[in-house]
Amino acid sequence: MRCAVLLVLALITTPASASGTLFANDLALQYSSQEREKRLICEAFVDGFLAGLSTDGNACPTPEASEETMAALLAVPQEQLGTQEAATVLEADPQEERQVLVRLGEILAGLREYGRALEAYRRVLALDPRDEEGLRRSREVREALELLQMPEEYRRIPSSPTITRADLAALLMSKVTMLSRQPPGPAKVALDISGSWARDQIIRALALDVLDVYSNHTFQPAAIVRRGDLATAVQRVLDLAKTPATNLANPTDMSQSNLSRYPAARVVGAGLMDLTEAGAFEAWRPVSGQEAVDVLEGLVRLVGP
Repeated sequence: MRCAVLLVLALITTPASASGTLFANDLALQYSSQEREKRLICEAFVDGFLAGLSTDGNACPTPEASEETMAALLAVPQEQLGTQEAATVLEADPQEERQVLVRLGEILAGLREYGRALEAYRRVLALDPRDEEGLRRSREVREALELLQMPEEYRRIPSSPTITRADLAALLMSKVTMLSRQPPGPAKVALDISGSWARDQIIRALALDVLDVYSNHTFQPAAIVRRGDLATAVQRVLDLAKTPATNLANPTDMSQSNLSRYPAARVVGAGLMDLTEAGAFEAWRPVSGQEAVDVLEGLVRLVGP
């Protein structure tokens, strides 16, 4: 069946040139008459076709998309291979194969279907959390989604010398998309967030217990975030994601009774924040926008998009 599908794919492409090159969109597959049978049973053609990439004709990857997916893809007119029709076909592929998922994410990102593209790259990273291309593309899609959804206040965060608690809530709920799949806990009352640009993100962060209200039931969205605050939020996400607590650090400027000690030890041990040369954490120090972005990007690499 696979050979038949590949043969059909070869037949619907542009006729071979004198040099023996078949063209399928941007894909050029070199072959010779002696290797014809080998090429037809090899997955290099399928790999390149689905990935939208060229191949040197020598690689023979392991089986990729299912026969049903290839048959359905062949039924899509070539001028629609970068559209919703092709994306729908690839989304239905049952094999959870990396190249199919990467190509799916690429098509969806091109269509500005960023939520669906992010889900495709999440499935890529479920296969290998260290997949460099999957991590890079996932980050690009998340950034595009953030810019599309968030107001000007959010776009100013990376260049800000300090950030507020509202900024932190927005960063957490926008960048750490794993949180959107967590069931919320009981709602918490915050008396002072009705006028905040990040009200919705604050409500979700409070319901997940990633951030807290103060004892007087205020959130204080304009309050400056310090390293201890950031560490506590990140530690709670790590715990929520059930990330193992290993290599706990030993901050020299915190007593055992300090409420920020465990969060600091946890995030430093996870490689997300640093100690000074003297071993101090400096929980009192304000956090810059870029520092917060870098820490949360590292968090996403640990817990997944």
